[in-house]
Amino acid sequence: MHCKLTTIPQEDVMRDIKLLQSIRVQLRDSILVSQSAVSKAVNSTWAEADGESRIFTPWQFTHEDWANTQTLRADGILEQSVDFDLIEGSLLADGQALGQLPEEYTKQDFFQKFFGNRVFSTYPSSAPGMAYMLASPFEHHMIYSGFRNGDPIMRARSSKNLFEFVTQRVFLGDRT
Repeated sequence: MHCKLTTIPQEDVMRDIKLLQSIRVQLRDSILVSQSAVSKAVNSTWAEADGESRIFTPWQFTHEDWANTQTLRADGILEQSVDFDLIEGSLLADGQALGQLPEEYTKQDFFQKFFGNRVFSTYPSSAPGMAYMLASPFEHHMIYSGFRNGDPIMRARSSKNLFEFVTQRVFLGDRT
């Protein structure tokens, strides 16, 4: 049995875009006046492991429909640029949209042992030396992935601990 997804009629999409265009000025003013509300919304989408909220610089409009801010550098966390498209709702971290962890990470044996075939949403990493971070905490830890000298590594950070997993190849060399 095949399920057929209904599509949103093009007229509805166009109506919504026109509505958003007509209230663009009010949206911009609301973001500038209620900056903490926008920051809270971003924090709810892009959580930290310890429940701490990111701290943002004041939001500014860099283009007619794009608001921009920077996260403030914290202990072990890099500053990142955050952009929000108020018409389409796109959220970018360091110019990249929410995505999925590439196969070069998910196909690693250790990744399969820890997470199985789960699919995670990711952003560019805020941790030095790491390429990606899961968009939401996993078991109360932020998970970061990267490569060091061609070997995959993974970090798990909570409010109290930082763990780093490296493959046995790092210790055994080519004997694995």
